[in-house]
Amino acid sequence: MNKVLAFTVIAIATAVLPLSALAYEKAPTVDNPARAPMGLKLPAQKASPSNNWLQDADSDADRFKKLEIYLRGFDQPMLEVGERYQRLYDAIKDKNWELADYQWDKTKWAINTGLMKRPKRTQNAEGIFLDGIWKQMDQAIKAKDYKQMKKEFMVAREACMACHVAENVAFMNNRPLFRDLRF
Repeated sequence: MNKVLAFTVIAIATAVLPLSALAYEKAPTVDNPARAPMGLKLPAQKASPSNNWLQDADSDADRFKKLEIYLRGFDQPMLEVGERYQRLYDAIKDKNWELADYQWDKTKWAINTGLMKRPKRTQNAEGIFLDGIWKQMDQAIKAKDYKQMKKEFMVAREACMACHVAENVAFMNNRPLFRDLRF
């Protein structure tokens, strides 16, 4: 077993180290001119890009366009929701009611700010989750009812997964966040 491990380490090192040396040689210096990233569809501007990325824009409309690009769509709020869902689970397990209440409230806020950016998702988010299931969990948390919180957590889990299916992102359900966090 040790020979296999040693061979694997040597194979990786001989493959990766030359690549990292090449990357280092190709790495730009700090003296390179600033330019807009090619991976974003930013509005054209007269000024060269700088650390004043909003002030560099030619108009308020261009500034708002840059902000919309920066703030993105529903993916960023849902990343926050996933993190808060994990923290909620931990808080319930630890019987940290104040933290559970905090995370649950912030989960709702994150979903609603995402819906502001992607209003076509509002009907499903409210109908499946926010208008009913969120309130049930909130009541269990405020009552500090551990048994009910565990039950409502699992109900919320199913609602989240149903919403993902309704929004054509069912692949989100196939990950540890939904597989492993169970009461």
